[in-house]
Amino acid sequence: MPETTPATSNHSLKVIHPVHQCDSARVPFAHALKLAAASKGELEIVDFRGRDGEGLGVRAFLEKWGLLPQGAHRGDVQKIGIKVTKVVKHGNEKKELTKRMEKNNHDILVLGTKSQSHFLHFFGPDLVAYLAAHFHKATLYVPDAARPFVDPDTGKTLLQRILVPVAASPSSDRAFAYLHRLLKIFPGPAPRIIGLHCGNSFPSISAPFLKGLSWTQTLSSRAIAISILENARQQNVDLIIMATKGRDTFTKKILGSITEKVLHSAPCPVLSVPAGS
Repeated sequence: MPETTPATSNHSLKVIHPVHQCDSARVPFAHALKLAAASKGELEIVDFRGRDGEGLGVRAFLEKWGLLPQGAHRGDVQKIGIKVTKVVKHGNEKKELTKRMEKNNHDILVLGTKSQSHFLHFFGPDLVAYLAAHFHKATLYVPDAARPFVDPDTGKTLLQRILVPVAASPSSDRAFAYLHRLLKIFPGPAPRIIGLHCGNSFPSISAPFLKGLSWTQTLSSRAIAISILENARQQNVDLIIMATKGRDTFTKKILGSITEKVLHSAPCPVLSVPAGS
């Protein structure tokens, strides 16, 4: 996708979703599957739980969602425009994910995280540091205690209010480009887009990125992470889209700063979009 403009003719997504030891794997899995299904894209599931992991059947979900008839066959999944690959892996998660991501050039990574605790404990600091530094594309974090925007039982998507923190740096252009892409993937009543800036005056945003949006903006004098969380709760938002800095500083931001603080208590999923390559 050309991320310097909100217009694009191809909205399909190549999604990669690693599944870890987790009691609530089905919710982030539902988000990954819905992104692939709604965009007529691809989903690669990398399951590190072994044979004892909770069943996450693609066809079972699609049948519940009414996208496939009951008793559908494996080949029926691709007939409705979705390509799904599932691999079960053991051992070094970093090494295995590296292989998969380098081979298939995914657009977005979907990760479940633990809320109200140090989210690194969920994946391990080495894996998270690697993903932050090397997967320089969009990542959707789905905290286990947060309100999902995809209902795993029905497949229905609820995106009525989206919060977009805006800073003078890094540029929010790619965050807005991804926002427009999501709105095309999930058509329906236009959600309210809430721009949030911590400072005295709102940064300038290119007019094309605001075109067609139901847009409001808010200024805050509080710390960035606190402002994001407070506004997300007060506005009852369904998704937070955050622009993050480039490859060199993204790891530091994930490991100890704003994104981690937001993920600790986020009331909804958080989409992190790198500002540049």
